Amino acid sequence: MGAMAGAAWWNGRISTDPGSLLKRLPTQDAAVVGIDFAALRRGGLMDWLNRSKTPEDAEYVAFVRETGFDYKRDLDSVLVSFAPDGEFFLVKGTFNWPRLEAYAIQQKGSCFDHLCRVAGSTPERHISFFPLKHNLMAMSVAPDDTAAARMQNLGPQSDVEVQRSPVWMTLSAGALRGSRRLPDETRLLASAVTEANRVTLTAEPAADGFEARLDAVCRDAEQAGTLTGQLQILTNRLREGAKQSAQPDSNGLATLLMGGTFEQAGSHVLGRWQVRREFLQSIAAP
Repeated sequence: MGAMAGAAWWNGRISTDPGSLLKRLPTQDAAVVGIDFAALRRGGLMDWLNRSKTPEDAEYVAFVRETGFDYKRDLDSVLVSFAPDGEFFLVKGTFNWPRLEAYAIQQKGSCFDHLCRVAGSTPERHISFFPLKHNLMAMSVAPDDTAAARMQNLGPQSDVEVQRSPVWMTLSAGALRGSRRLPDETRLLASAVTEANRVTLTAEPAADGFEARLDAVCRDAEQAGTLTGQLQILTNRLREGAKQSAQPDSNGLATLLMGGTFEQAGSHVLGRWQVRREFLQSIAAP
C-alpha cells in the first residue's frame, strides 16, 4: 500500500481536471461537494467564508494549525465525498510535504513511502493522506486507516457530474435520508426531496451575494409535479411562521429559505434562492 503511494508521488500523468478527479472518489450513496476556492478568491468572496461562525471539524483545524497550511492562500479547490464508509477528500493546492509528514509523526502517526496515517478522535475516525501529485492531496477520515490510498484508483460511481459553479453539492436520496444534523428549516425541505433520484445544489456569485439553485431529478414528470407542490407548500409554511413570529430575523436561515421559488421542467424540479450580502455578513459576524 505504501509503495503504491510512493509511486503516485512521481506520477505526472494523473490529471487534476475536476471530472477526472471525481472518478477517484466513491460517489455511490454519497453526498459529493465541490468548492473552487481559487474562483471564490478571485471574486473577493473568501473574506466572508473565512469569518464564518460555522464550526470546522476539530481534527482539520489542528491539521491546519500544526502544518502551517494557510487555506486562504494555498488552497485552490476541494472535492469531497461523504460516503457510507468514510469521508474522502481530493485537495488541490500548495503543500509542504515534509512538514505534513512531520506533523503526522508528531501526532503519533506513521508515514511510509509518503502514505501517512494518524489516529482520529474516535476509533472509527482514522486520518490518512498522501500526495497523488505535488499539488494534489488525497485524504480520508474513515475506519480504514489506509482509506486515502483507495483514491489511486477509480471509486464506486453513481451518476454525478462536476458542476460549473464554484460551490456545488450533489446528494443521493440515501444521503439525504441519512442526514440528521440539519437545522429544522432545512430538514423540512430536505424531507420533501428524499424520493428524488438525485438532488444538486449550486451557488453562483450574484450582484448582491449568491444565487442558490436546486435541481431535483425525479422518477418521472408526475413525481416532479408532486414534489414541486410540496416544496411550495413548505415554503409557504415558513412564510406563515415568519409572520407569526414575535421576533422575526430578517437575516436568518428561515428568511432565506422562504424566499425560494420553484418550477417543474419535465422530470426535474428547479428552485432558486437569493442569498443576499446581509445574510452572508450575518453568518460571518464574530
